Amino acid sequence: MGWLLGTIFLLVIAIVAISSIPPKLKISANRLTIGRLFQKHISIDQIKSIELKSGLPGDLRRRWGHDSGDIKKGSFYSELGPVELSTYLEYPPFLYIKTDKDLWVINNPDKELTKRLYERLKSNIH
Repeated sequence: MGWLLGTIFLLVIAIVAISSIPPKLKISANRLTIGRLFQKHISIDQIKSIELKSGLPGDLRRRWGHDSGDIKKGSFYSELGPVELSTYLEYPPFLYIKTDKDLWVINNPDKELTKRLYERLKSNIH
């Protein structure tokens, strides 16, 4: 029985550790890739608008994903409706990406990386 509790404990620790790793944000010719293990892709052609804001949408409630206070990753409800988050609250600004179907809010602990990503995406959307 002790080995089972030990295994469960190690799995929980591993999940928390993996969840706290900053996502990889990469722009290729036609899409934005967010994440490391569980990657999400946003087609550049589907982006309708992009904004850089200092805060997150209000009234956030987790549907599924990771919400450890300062780190929010996954699918949430908000005052703006459903939103996909990959954010670090301590490190604004936040990049709001509106597509045909979804609202994404992302950032990176490196504020300059978030700003550069905004500029690159802004220059690529039609």
